[in-house]
Amino acid sequence: MQDTAIALPSAPPASLWAARWRAFRSHALGRVGLALLLLLAALAAGADLLAPHDPNEIFYEHVLAPPSAQFWFGTDELGRDILSRVLFGTRVSLQVVAAAVLASLAVGSAIGLVSGYAGGCSAPTC
Repeated sequence: MQDTAIALPSAPPASLWAARWRAFRSHALGRVGLALLLLLAALAAGADLLAPHDPNEIFYEHVLAPPSAQFWFGTDELGRDILSRVLFGTRVSLQVVAAAVLASLAVGSAIGLVSGYAGGCSAPTC
């Protein structure tokens, strides 16, 4: 009987990561998407410092006020500052996106593992 060593997959070489990074940098839409994601993350992280008002504070004298120097995006029907609400809402939006990505990663990985374990292909070209 012959001893056969099973080769375990190793991490890709550093040159592969460098090639992927170069390809990403040359893709204009990828750079725009990354910049927008970083901007949203910075706005969400700094919402406490950037928001001019508490998002739940009510200004009764400024109900449905148009944009002004005090309220850059105006106010809503209850007199709350819309800019502050948008900045704090960015946090929730990014959390929902992260949860959706993680859920799809888990489901997709499970489907891939089952498909790989079951093996086989019914197509004539396999």
